[in-house]
Amino acid sequence: MNRTVIGLDIGSATVKAAQWEKPLSGGRWSLRTAAWPRRGSGELDCDEASRISAILTRRGFVGSLVSVLASGEVARVAEIDLPSAAVGAGRLAAARMELARVCRMEPNGFEFETWDLPRSGRSGEVALGAAVLSHTDADKLVIPLHEAGLVVARIGSGSDAFGSMLGRQGATIDAIADIGASALSLTVLVGGACVYERRLAELGTRAMVSSAAKAMRMSEDRVARTMDTASRKPGGASSTVLAGMLKQFGARIGDEIAVSLEYASHRYPKAAEGRMLAVGGGACHEPLVKAAGHALGLDLATPQAEIPMVESQLVPPWCVVAAAAMSVAPAGVVGASVRQPTGGRA
Repeated sequence: MNRTVIGLDIGSATVKAAQWEKPLSGGRWSLRTAAWPRRGSGELDCDEASRISAILTRRGFVGSLVSVLASGEVARVAEIDLPSAAVGAGRLAAARMELARVCRMEPNGFEFETWDLPRSGRSGEVALGAAVLSHTDADKLVIPLHEAGLVVARIGSGSDAFGSMLGRQGATIDAIADIGASALSLTVLVGGACVYERRLAELGTRAMVSSAAKAMRMSEDRVARTMDTASRKPGGASSTVLAGMLKQFGARIGDEIAVSLEYASHRYPKAAEGRMLAVGGGACHEPLVKAAGHALGLDLATPQAEIPMVESQLVPPWCVVAAAAMSVAPAGVVGASVRQPTGGRA
């Protein structure tokens, strides 16, 4: 069996894993996925890393190589302008120094990846986007996983993963609303290149649960369970109240997406409107997604077409987008690709 490395998305509430596989005799690639709740919401420790390793084995994942997503809390996206004359190693050195200045970090204290932005820089300069991750934050992921017997092939950022998933054809403005437990992460792309990223903790599902618990005079655990049930079986005893609150949060999400799109449209006036997708655990709540789309005046879809459901995939595609992206990303950089793999690791 040909297999890619295992993609891991270790969120604040849930761990998501994905691995592409294909028979040696040929045929199409399929995607093995799994998701399970974390035991805590803090930094990854050795005990939880060991649990992740054991669950991967039980769920049928093969190999010790993993490619890990760095959360939006630690992987920073920045824009820089560099002299167009700088090329090769000279451009990388210039980018490191400029990113150290912009991000207020020591030049030797981080890793980064850059991509061309679809706009002109200042006269004699080129515009670049960059994903930046400090060595300290990288170690917080690598060391516990290493102790658990997992080898980190690379650490990636979500912004470039979404760009690769949507493709880089044409100058369209696309938006991804990643509705996670700790925050709503908004990524705007033009021609597949990330041009804007925002993170809003007040619009994560954890904030929604807290707000609903106060309004409904219920415990947060009970509200979370009710939301989960309502997402699969609308019409439960409390689903009407919950649906109303989800609609309110959805409208706010739609408004924030609209602000982000307005910014991108102003900076890239020649780019046409593209796709608007909802991913993450919050995307399974239909009232939330519909209300966000209504606020935008268009449908906010989930990425079933980009990651089709296959036999070995047990988790909805909008929950494993980033993990699937990390599974096929090349080693050694801080970006990601969600294209189906062309090679494999036995």
